[in-house]
Amino acid sequence: MRESGMQITALSNFHLPAFSRYFPYIYWYYGFGGHAGYYSRRYWRKVDPILDNDRRAPLSLGIDAVIGLTYKPPLFPIAFALDYKPYVDLYRYTNLKQGATDLGFSVRYVF
Repeated sequence: MRESGMQITALSNFHLPAFSRYFPYIYWYYGFGGHAGYYSRRYWRKVDPILDNDRRAPLSLGIDAVIGLTYKPPLFPIAFALDYKPYVDLYRYTNLKQGATDLGFSVRYVF
C-alpha cells in the first residue's frame, strides 16, 4: 500500500552465492519488474482538490528493481531476506515520481 492506495508488483529474481567461502547459506538476489496501482481519493484530495471533483482514482504504473540478501538455514524449509527496492512511477496523475525508500524484511516458505 503506497500513499493510502494499493499496488501490485511483479519481479523477476536471480540468485548468486554471496559469501560462499565463509557463509554457504547466504545468497545475493537481484531483479527487475513493474508495478500497477492506484492512490486513494483521500490522498488525492490532499494533493490536488481540483482533480478530486473528477471522481476517478489516480492510476500509477512504473518500473521496479530489487537487490537483497537471503539466508536459508540448511535444515528448515524457511528463508529470511532483507531487500532494497527502488522504483520509478512512469505514469501518474501528476508527473514522474522516483522513490528510493522501499526496504523490506521477509520470511519465506521454501518448497
